Amino acid sequence: MLAKRIFEHARASPDKLAVIYGESRLSYGDFARMIGAARDYLDALEPPTDAIAVLRTASLLDVWILGLALRSLGVTTLSVRVFDDIAPLDLGAIGCIITSQAEAPARVHAMAQNAGWRLIAIPDGAFEGAAQRPIPPPPGAAAPAGGHILLTSGTTGSYKKVLIDPVSEAMNIPRRSAIFGISAASVINLFDFAAWTSAGYNMAVCAWGVGGAVQIHQGADKHRSLASGEATHAELHPELLKELLAAPADALRRNPQMMLIVISGALPKALWEETRERLTPRIHTCISSTETGPFTLTLIETADDLRWHRVHPSRSVEIVDDAGAPVAQGQLGRMRVRLVDKVSGYLGDAETTARFFADGCFYTGDLAAFRPDGRLSLQGRITEVINVDGNKVAAAPVEEALQDALGAEGVCVFSMQGADAAEEVHVAIEARRPIDRAELTAIVRHQLQGFDKAHVHFVKALPRSPAGKIQRLALRAMVMGAKG
Repeated sequence: MLAKRIFEHARASPDKLAVIYGESRLSYGDFARMIGAARDYLDALEPPTDAIAVLRTASLLDVWILGLALRSLGVTTLSVRVFDDIAPLDLGAIGCIITSQAEAPARVHAMAQNAGWRLIAIPDGAFEGAAQRPIPPPPGAAAPAGGHILLTSGTTGSYKKVLIDPVSEAMNIPRRSAIFGISAASVINLFDFAAWTSAGYNMAVCAWGVGGAVQIHQGADKHRSLASGEATHAELHPELLKELLAAPADALRRNPQMMLIVISGALPKALWEETRERLTPRIHTCISSTETGPFTLTLIETADDLRWHRVHPSRSVEIVDDAGAPVAQGQLGRMRVRLVDKVSGYLGDAETTARFFADGCFYTGDLAAFRPDGRLSLQGRITEVINVDGNKVAAAPVEEALQDALGAEGVCVFSMQGADAAEEVHVAIEARRPIDRAELTAIVRHQLQGFDKAHVHFVKALPRSPAGKIQRLALRAMVMGAKG
């Protein structure tokens, strides 16, 4: 388990850098002592090992320290952004909610009492004196270890829970370190990705697992985390990349040795070119999911690399038809990724698991195609979720709102890859009445806030199944045919 590895690194190299948190720097010795102090404090409170401990603190570093302490005690953890996120997750048995005393006002105490949750509010100074403690010994081989629950990014239609148990976590460390070239000399800048996300959790696990360092920057001016030039790797999505590049020219430090990994959305050509000039030439795109981990990694050297991705040799990706049979090269189909660890479904959701997990694979919900050289191109979503620049929105509520506002017979919203390799939103409308262009523009812009632009297509009839459900793959082919 990860806490054991951190303790081992701390005893072997106590002064080695483990964490950069804002302006603070923690060695492995410091980090291990803080985890050990939190472990002793929480152990005295006897948190149950057969239920979930939910963590909510503003400090991402505190979430890691408390989470590692709990998991070393055999407790499974989950972190959330706000207390109001807990109830909708349908977690079942919750052993305790852990936060700081300063972040637990009367409203939070009342919420916990009404829900029957045990609330542990840790007072300021609870871990004072940790710096003077000896470095904790690694837990014995027979010591229990808890897992950690990640929340998906919503690409399957809603947020789902993925349990990463200690065995899966141990498998993740060598796999990711090999894919991304992470070693004890690495410093991974994770900006403010939280521990409930795959990006925020798995890369940190990988770095600490091999003795590297993790950099976390919360708050504004995220470009400041790049100022020292220490980061060997940085992982971010296109919207965060835009935020960094919005900083003044003299506020950004170019680091040609840094590997920049762009996830959770297509990288537009103009953004790649500016990033190459202002940050680093070592720009990679990575296709990944909470359920599978990374399965492509592409160094962007030409504009063609933005559209055509390289499947990593350690992973297996197939493009199949609706019956699960592989399609011919160049033919569009559903993408599935073979699973390589113990993740095989969603926690407490057998119905959705059956829809997306089958035959040892995860069906990502993406449409894709291979070309003869094995490169992979994503061609939008088959699921009812649109994803542009990392913004993921359930299509159904938007479609219903557009249909009502326009008085149309049917509306379908989907995303497709544009000419510059960026995902673009398309709106297909089936309407009997003429719709004024100004009215249409105003309504579409209002309902699709957060997306820069949308392409509108009027169709005589949306293709539907016998049950009346819109056939999105057929609609896509219809739109592409009309464009051609």
